[in-house]
Amino acid sequence: MRKWWEEAARNAEAASQSAAAAKKSETAAASSKNAAKTSETNAANSAQAAAASQTASANSATAAKKSETNAKNSETAATTSETNAKSSQTAAKTSETNAKASETAAKNSQVSAAQSESAAAGSATSAAGSATAAANSQKAAKTSETNAKSSQTAAKTSETNAKASETAAKSSQDAAAQSESAQPVLQARRLLLPLHQLTVKSSKNQ
Repeated sequence: MRKWWEEAARNAEAASQSAAAAKKSETAAASSKNAAKTSETNAANSAQAAAASQTASANSATAAKKSETNAKNSETAATTSETNAKSSQTAAKTSETNAKASETAAKNSQVSAAQSESAAAGSATSAAGSATAAANSQKAAKTSETNAKSSQTAAKTSETNAKASETAAKSSQDAAAQSESAQPVLQARRLLLPLHQLTVKSSKNQ
């Protein structure tokens, strides 16, 4: 009788252990299933992050190209302004030369008028006409001189604008260079972020 009860007790204990093992297996299977779902979700999130990173990289490349184009346009504008400034300087020098020539002509007219006055005391009308011509020549000389000063002022303004355009072109080139140099860092951060998130989630699940 004792052997029968002992065998029954052993069978009951074995059945209990088998049931406990089955529950553990079932629990492990559920955990594995949850881990698989988590991994699948993380994979989907990683794919979305990768797509977003690619889009951001493409946008950064487009912005860099636009900045480069703007820099080239600014550089072209600076060159044009510099050319205009040189043309204005040349025009100012020409006006100044013409003013000096007009002034010399006025002085010559004055000398001629004085000579005519001295030589033709009886030709008062002719002398008066020469004096009028001399006065007109002086006015023309002053007008040419005023125009020359205006041209010089315009030339200085054009030079100032040219320098400002060159400064803007350099700023645009620096911005384009910074955009291009920042792209690898941004891409590295976007690629490392999903890996960091996966590591944190895995450590929490464990």
